[in-house]
Amino acid sequence: MQKTVLMDLKGVKFDKKDFFGKSDPFLEFSRQLIDGSYALAHRTEVIKNTLNPNWKPFKVNTRRLCNNNPDTVIKVDCYDWNSNGTADLIGKQWYQRRVRENQRARTGTGWNAENCPHGPQRSEI
Repeated sequence: MQKTVLMDLKGVKFDKKDFFGKSDPFLEFSRQLIDGSYALAHRTEVIKNTLNPNWKPFKVNTRRLCNNNPDTVIKVDCYDWNSNGTADLIGKQWYQRRVRENQRARTGTGWNAENCPHGPQRSEI
């Protein structure tokens, strides 16, 4: 039986990365491997020209997200998409709470990105 995690994410006061506009943020979720490196598990869609993105809810297969191991550390990187194919880092967070603990949370957890100069950025999961 395949299990999935439903994610409903939004961001507030993201850093402005585009010269003429705002940012075009997207998120990348990666799971930590045994050797300490990370493997990409999911990438959200790009939300264009906003500092307060609200992503469409999506499901991620737990095998892909954490290899069905609820103790896996998950890293979330937030990037600004660029039309030339590059991306600028807005912020990143390593979940200190494991997937198992997040599954037990009743209302979800907040995500605070580091390297974001405009105060705390939060995404409700």
